[in-house]
Amino acid sequence: MLRKLFHTIIESPKQNIISQIIRRIFHHIRNVDRNTILLLSSNMGSHSELYAIAKAMIDRKLPFKIYWAADSDLTSAILPKQIKKVSIGSYKFFRALAISHILVEDSFAVTSFKLPKKANQVLFQTWENSIYGSLQNSFYNSASHSLPVQKKATHQIDYCIIGSLFETEFFHSVLDTDIPMLAYGHARNDQFFVTDKRKIAQLHQKICSNADISPEHQILCYETSQPTTLSTQELQMLEYALKEKFSGNWSIILKKTDELPVYADAYLLEGSVRSLDYMISQHPCFFLKRDLGSIAPELDFFAETPFPVSSTISEVVEQIYRFDIVVYQKQIFSFFREYGIVEDGHASERLIEKFLEII
Repeated sequence: MLRKLFHTIIESPKQNIISQIIRRIFHHIRNVDRNTILLLSSNMGSHSELYAIAKAMIDRKLPFKIYWAADSDLTSAILPKQIKKVSIGSYKFFRALAISHILVEDSFAVTSFKLPKKANQVLFQTWENSIYGSLQNSFYNSASHSLPVQKKATHQIDYCIIGSLFETEFFHSVLDTDIPMLAYGHARNDQFFVTDKRKIAQLHQKICSNADISPEHQILCYETSQPTTLSTQELQMLEYALKEKFSGNWSIILKKTDELPVYADAYLLEGSVRSLDYMISQHPCFFLKRDLGSIAPELDFFAETPFPVSSTISEVVEQIYRFDIVVYQKQIFSFFREYGIVEDGHASERLIEKFLEII
């Protein structure tokens, strides 16, 4: 009975003084387990970076006890079975938060619980939206960055993981400048450097099977954050243009998971923040912003990159016909050099070595 009451107080959604005191006491008395890692996600965006980190640790068969905390179970189906899932706000979550030696988060969630990080805990920040925030300000010449007040309580962060100069400048503008920046690249992008043709073919075949399309088809991945989607006529226009330009038969797949679609042969992004990730693949990328009259200033940066930007599907079709892969790849390499992109397929290795060094 007392145990149930204790759990009820710990899990209270109301931030009353009693629950806060009990949480702090509980947090303080639990000892840190040296080999325990907590991956803390939220509904603020994709969790592909945390998932890639988790998978890399499992693949290395390291002696870590790994917890995955999220405020929904939407990602639970894709997690390796070796990872223990805890719901944010539950007793098991607060226990994992108290005992984990290494904390890795993707959205500044730790500070929202108002629990001090222990002296022997190490917090890594992998905020995925940092790419978008840094890009929008770099290319739009915005003088400042802004974050919600709760995200500015960042004194507990020990390291920020970055993959470019964009992110370095961004983190320095919103965090204390003396927080170390680890220029490791991002674990989620390592898969774009896989050279095992058999593995790539197996993944392609799996996707085709799940989507009920022929394995002989090439794939255009359509990713959108918009409420609308492509019409039947637009799909037909795109498939015909792709066939004419690149030969072979094409199918268009709507991205529905947090995993990056490395199986794709080309990308069409509408309102997506994944531009830098998909560019790493060196496959053709096309961008669609249907109503340029209402375009947000932060999206203007696309005009400065190697990507073609269109306001209608008809314009996308024209860009497909005009696409030159040689020119495109040269522009990508130039862009990488100019803006200090460090992605090389070994980000997860570097991060895991850092974990081992700490543990």
